[in-house]
Amino acid sequence: MIQDDDDLTEFSEGPRARSRTSMKDERVASETALLRILDRLGQLPETVWDRLGVSEETQDGLRTAKKIKDAAARARHLKHVRASLRAEDWQGIERRIEQFAGGQALDPLDQETPPHVARAAELVIQGDPGLARFLEEYPRANRTRLRQLIRGVLEASEAKRPRARSVLEAAVYSAMEAGSGES
Repeated sequence: MIQDDDDLTEFSEGPRARSRTSMKDERVASETALLRILDRLGQLPETVWDRLGVSEETQDGLRTAKKIKDAAARARHLKHVRASLRAEDWQGIERRIEQFAGGQALDPLDQETPPHVARAAELVIQGDPGLARFLEEYPRANRTRLRQLIRGVLEASEAKRPRARSVLEAAVYSAMEAGSGES
């Protein structure tokens, strides 16, 4: 089957086209991360949710989910809660959860997530497809080192994860700074 060039532009980003499989992998990784965040929020006391930056809508959904006993009904309800969480700064919430679990002071809520912090979170969530796109944008970045740091974040214990994430964020910041100097 021959496709028009218009069909391919839907998946194009930069010099290389993204495949449907890689886009699906990214969506699945994002949804898995959202589920993990909801699970961790459900384990935390409700009094902490405001300090983590969770919206009232998501908080109400989590309270309702705690009351639902049937696993299938609870899973259906959590799909709706996940949709409300998706509309928020869920990467910032995840970061604050990790800081809280690690005993660190929480980031201020009124502050926007810095670009290098957001990119580091994307790399952890998206894995190799996200790293490949990052390296296309910043070709001078060290692929091996970044891959090791991503794996370190994923494999770190709950207490050590904030430190591993900050090391990854520093490496991403350095790569972005070196890449911006090329222009």
